[in-house]
Amino acid sequence: SDLRTSTKLRRSFEMWLSQIKQIQSLGGSTKRDQRELVLEYVEDYNTSTLPHEKYYNYDEWEAKDYEQKKQQSLGEKKSCQADE
Repeated sequence: SDLRTSTKLRRSFEMWLSQIKQIQSLGGSTKRDQRELVLEYVEDYNTSTLPHEKYYNYDEWEAKDYEQKKQQSLGEKKSCQADE
């Protein structure tokens, strides 16, 4: 897969760029800077050294995180109702 064609990888790269590198957009970057950032991400991706699992497939991680929080919230509501 490739960052230019894979929506999954593109989104994961954009989130890594935003959260790890604090870069909101590549628009103001030179082609050389953009290439270096992409190469850094791809190298970390391929060597499994990204700082968190969410940067491999952000959409999947986000869906799992949402479900966990939803289940947690439901558990808390049930616990509060049992206490009443």
